[in-house]
Amino acid sequence: MRNNAPEKIVDALISGKIVLLKDKELYMFGMNQVIMILLNFFTVIIIGAVLDMLWQSIFFISAYILIRIYAGGYHARTQMRCYLFSILIMLISLFAIKLLMLTNTSLIIILLISSMIILTLAPVEDGNKPLNSTEKKVFRKYVRWILVCFLSVIAVSSLLGGETISLCLVVVIALIAFMLILGKFINSC
Repeated sequence: MRNNAPEKIVDALISGKIVLLKDKELYMFGMNQVIMILLNFFTVIIIGAVLDMLWQSIFFISAYILIRIYAGGYHARTQMRCYLFSILIMLISLFAIKLLMLTNTSLIIILLISSMIILTLAPVEDGNKPLNSTEKKVFRKYVRWILVCFLSVIAVSSLLGGETISLCLVVVIALIAFMLILGKFINSC
């Protein structure tokens, strides 16, 4: 059987008596997670650079991850599906930020509807990550706090001429609302 890089690293840690053999699977999981995080990070950087939207891609994904951790919603069943779905979402979102020419009224309507969906549904748990009642209360509180922060940044940046920052956050909020609806739908099936 052929060893992959994470397994070779973990085996070296075991050989060096840094990690116990009984903990191998845990460390393998951790190493694979680190690799996926790095792959996602570099993919975001590459997509942002190719689209000439580097800072927007970093800002977008940072804001998205910040609220997504607590809001929940749809989750792909495998890491590869998650990665591919993330790339698709990133591309669609960045093209929306770059190409959409919406009126302020349209943006406000999208923002209000998306915010109401988030306030109503979040957090949406996943079958792989069920939440107890305490976690639901805490996550709901965090989501509301983050949403208020995002709405404040949108208001201030809009007043100061930072339309791209505002648009990035509007797209994040709309995407989170979509992921919550999708998660609720899939959970009910």
